[in-house]
Amino acid sequence: MAEYGQLPETNSQKRKSVPPSEQSTWANYCSELATAEAWARSTGLASIPEKPPKFNGFICFVLAWFWIFPAIIYYLWWLSKKGAYDSARDDALRLWKKNDSPDPFSSQVTFASEVQSSKSDDLATKLEELASIKDKGLLTEEEFVAAKRKLLGI
Repeated sequence: MAEYGQLPETNSQKRKSVPPSEQSTWANYCSELATAEAWARSTGLASIPEKPPKFNGFICFVLAWFWIFPAIIYYLWWLSKKGAYDSARDDALRLWKKNDSPDPFSSQVTFASEVQSSKSDDLATKLEELASIKDKGLLTEEEFVAAKRKLLGI
C-alpha cells in the first residue's frame, strides 16, 4: 500500500482491499485526490481530461452485433459454399475415375462434332422435305427458292 500522500504504483494496488487500519488513510487519499482534481479544473492550472464514461455493455453488444456477428455469419456462409464446391468436385472426380479417366478434351471434340453432324442431318432432312413438297406441286419455284434460302441462312 502506498504511503499517505503518495499515489499507488499500479492500478492493481488500487483495486486491492484496504485493511481496516489503513481505511482512513485510503479515504483521505481519495478525498484529497478529488479535491485536488476539482481545484485544478477550477483554476485551469492543470489540464485534466474529462473522466471517461463507465463501461457500457450496450455499446459492446452493438459493436458485436454489427461487426463481429456478420463476420462470423459470412465465414459460416463461406464454409458452406466451399463445402458444396468441394463435395461437387469430389463427385466429379469419382465419376471421372468410374468412367476409366477419359480425356476431357477429346470428349468435348466428339460432342461438338456430334452436334455439328446432327445439325447438318436436320438441315438435309428439311431440304428433302421441302423438295418433296415442291415436287407434289404445293410450292412454286420462287417459294421453294425463298424457303431454301431461309433454311440455309442466306
